[in-house]
Amino acid sequence: MASNYFTISPTTGNGNTIVDVTPKSTNTGTTDRLTTVTLSNGAASVTVSLRQRYKPYFEQFGSTTFPASGGSILFTVHTEYPVAFRSIPDWITVTAGGTTYREGQQIPASTADGTTFTLTAPANPSTSSRSFGATFNMGHYVNNVLQSSVQYFTGSQAGSSGEITASPSSLVFDWNDTNAQTLNVTSNGNWTSQLNDN
Repeated sequence: MASNYFTISPTTGNGNTIVDVTPKSTNTGTTDRLTTVTLSNGAASVTVSLRQRYKPYFEQFGSTTFPASGGSILFTVHTEYPVAFRSIPDWITVTAGGTTYREGQQIPASTADGTTFTLTAPANPSTSSRSFGATFNMGHYVNNVLQSSVQYFTGSQAGSSGEITASPSSLVFDWNDTNAQTLNVTSNGNWTSQLNDN
């Protein structure tokens, strides 16, 4: 029976022979490809197992949009290789289990595989939305060499609505008053003040 995943050459031989076993294609699926090859000489046989690992990947859960007020997005990594998060936007923090991961930090497969990581963004101080993706990615290492094939994150954060409120809406001071009164300011981002005499 032929394999969908591997080829073997030569398929027959006499005496000591070097046999090449080659994957037919890259494995971009989400599971390992498994095959066995049985070699026999009529009197005895031996079976060799073949495994082609899957390419590391992550799954994002729920929304890929942070609210303007800030929030979190969860994703789970699946890997048999060390991974690293690359081109992390300066406004996003990557954490898991109380550990914050830095840009390009190599994370062992034993730590990363099956782990749910959290992307956290603070409130967006701008009224403009901001996005991540196109550069923010997860890469992986094979034999300690960073591979060029990566998976990109996708998502964005809404801009603040630009709303600002002050309470109370009016303050009245007596003619001889030089004491402070409290004004409660609520804003979706940074705010400034300017006094204007009438």
